[in-house]
Amino acid sequence: MSKNNYLYPCPEESRIIQAACGEVADDFGLWNHLLYCERCQRRYRFYNDLRLAEQHVDEKSLRQFGRLIDEDILALQPLVLREKEGKYQLAAKTAENRYEVQSFSDEKSGIVARLMRDRRDQQVSLHLLAEDAGRIGHKQVHLLPADLQAITDDRGVAQVGRQEELHCSGIEIRSAKCTFDLTPIRFDTLTPEQSHSFLLKSDQLDEINITIEKTDLKQKYRITIKKLADSSNQKQLHIVAFTDRQRTIDATLQGGASIFELEALERILNIHIF
Repeated sequence: MSKNNYLYPCPEESRIIQAACGEVADDFGLWNHLLYCERCQRRYRFYNDLRLAEQHVDEKSLRQFGRLIDEDILALQPLVLREKEGKYQLAAKTAENRYEVQSFSDEKSGIVARLMRDRRDQQVSLHLLAEDAGRIGHKQVHLLPADLQAITDDRGVAQVGRQEELHCSGIEIRSAKCTFDLTPIRFDTLTPEQSHSFLLKSDQLDEINITIEKTDLKQKYRITIKKLADSSNQKQLHIVAFTDRQRTIDATLQGGASIFELEALERILNIHIF
């Protein structure tokens, strides 16, 4: 959930664990949030199912199993760099360093993440590392607990934006539901001042319709979803376009369609739906 419309923000992981253990029955804001937030629902179901399977599991035990299991979401946990005076440090935060850094990892996938905040301009960037670059490029990332969202480029780097402080307890990496390749479209044959429509299919037989309108100065892409193999929660879908100028443009789905406006010579290479 990129923009929380329900007043109650996405809770800390510990709060969801407490809910699964039946310790927050009177927190009506939390329960109302769980009715609407798909991501937090998955967390709650995971911890609740684990508690039911293991009758004697308590909150402390659940924390040890705190990895979200979902076929399209990978959860990275804080990486302990060193131990000092009995307290684990998740990041180097020395005054002489330009960057404030937090590190995260997932042992099973081998993916490592470095979250970096530049102390000069407070800009935060996320850098994913893996042996297979295909596993980190063009991914949607969520920084918890604030649920900040960003999209990685083909190198696995995402620009999060300006943040006054660096506070992240975990990172979720989400793969696209489907991807569409626009490179076969012959843009040089599209005549200006006319609409040109194309029906594209993904490898999973998802379908979108693209209408392109060109002028001498700009072009407009209208993306309409025709069919999705995973049709759940279409109101929360994000349509992300990657262009030939190394730009990433994202838009939410409104009225069944998303609109992108580009300069006349810029091209959308592919579209990902999250």
